[in-house]
Amino acid sequence: MSALTSAGLLRQALRRHGEREALAHGQTSWSYAALERESDRVAAGLRRLGVAAADPVALLLRTCVEYVVADLALAKLAAVKVPLNDLLALPDVAHALAHSGARLLIAHRSLAAIVPDSARDRCVWANDVAGDRARPDLASLPGDSDFSPAEADPDAAGLVLYTGGTTGRPKGVVHSYGALGINLLAHAIYGEIAPRSGSCSPHRCRTRPASTCKRR
Repeated sequence: MSALTSAGLLRQALRRHGEREALAHGQTSWSYAALERESDRVAAGLRRLGVAAADPVALLLRTCVEYVVADLALAKLAAVKVPLNDLLALPDVAHALAHSGARLLIAHRSLAAIVPDSARDRCVWANDVAGDRARPDLASLPGDSDFSPAEADPDAAGLVLYTGGTTGRPKGVVHSYGALGINLLAHAIYGEIAPRSGSCSPHRCRTRPASTCKRR
């Protein structure tokens, strides 16, 4: 039996629930199977760009489907997710990228104003600006029919969250894949996430897969 990790739990959920609705945004919805295929494609594309297990990859994305897909893809690579708030100022983004040693940045094109020049040559864009087709972009990353996910070490870093920095420079707080797995299970148990409810009691969560739903 595989060790308990967030990456393993997410992969199991994607495969187990197939065509069930996993995510809804506006009038569009995605099944678990669709998210599995799309995150496989993105993970394969990121691997071609040199992302490997334990590599930090920063996300500068608004709440969107692309965030979920990128999140799942990084888990499949056993990479380290470094999420950045889209309300940060450019100096704070630059600090987090340099401090974390991010190998790659995935960012919405509409947030280009807070992407440092030093990171643009290692940025994969999510094109959300009409008519703008910056490259490389998330939607055109090539897949791989032979893609196979990496196994995450439960003791390895899976997430780095930056503090608010109210008393100095923001600090990166590291969370392991094993700890994140326990966190997912705790949300499922104490949030009473039922197999067919599609919701997290008592709040409706419609921007992330049920397996990553977090009570607010």
